[in-house]
Amino acid sequence: MSQVAPAASTLRDRFWLWAHAPNCHRQWVQRDSRITPAAAARHLGLDNLIMVVFGNRPEPSEFAVYQESFQGLRRVVWSVMGDSSSTRNDTCGDVEAVLALAAGNPNLVGGIMDDLFLVPEKLTPGGPVARWDAARIAAVREQLNHAPRRLELYAVFYDLLLGVCAPGIRDELGRHLAAADVITYWTWHAKGLARLEENFAQVETMAAANGNRILLGCYLYDYGDNREMPVELMQHQCELGRRWLREGRIAGMIFLGSPIVDLPFAAVEWTRRWIARVGDEPVA
Repeated sequence: MSQVAPAASTLRDRFWLWAHAPNCHRQWVQRDSRITPAAAARHLGLDNLIMVVFGNRPEPSEFAVYQESFQGLRRVVWSVMGDSSSTRNDTCGDVEAVLALAAGNPNLVGGIMDDLFLVPEKLTPGGPVARWDAARIAAVREQLNHAPRRLELYAVFYDLLLGVCAPGIRDELGRHLAAADVITYWTWHAKGLARLEENFAQVETMAAANGNRILLGCYLYDYGDNREMPVELMQHQCELGRRWLREGRIAGMIFLGSPIVDLPFAAVEWTRRWIARVGDEPVA
């Protein structure tokens, strides 16, 4: 019989940390970070974590070591497809490793496909739109949904894809999203947050058509333009997410990411204080 997690009752119950192996964001931030995913979750006051393979790290043989440190967390999602630099996942997903991990860890509730879609400049009518085709995604979802305990399949979707209007490509994007359970929606360049409301409305329409729930992705650093996230834009996306959670328009918010949580960035500290202030607010 499938186990169903208790209904979330506070904002904190809907907040997630996006986690990678320690110090793997140095290429952007040019600083060393030693904080682990579990410690980063504690620092931000978060109970839910999404652990994603980055640059082929960690290897499946290391998953159990990380998962052991997640025992105090409420919910954990592991990547079945790591980021675009995790080339092993182009041909071989980590689905079996995640399923094996889930067997002994009841707080593991799903798998996620990071960097699923090709960048817009590589999309052409009639060509592939993603690293895995829709049939393969549906098969992975079937594996997860019908494991001994039902696991959900999450997909990453960037705002950059909303500008793709070539005939047929938008429909193909939708077919791939329909093969997953949950969309995590991200704004790559911080300056794009000025259009977050109008862009989110498009994603909301796609999700309604495809039967997906949505989690709002909130970057703690402007990776698109390789600079610190301005606090005013951090506040903008967080307060919109807070409102949409209370309105039932999104299922949660994700803060990315763990390898910068111990660095002296104003947006990280602002977010930590904001979570502490609003985290216990009730949400239907």
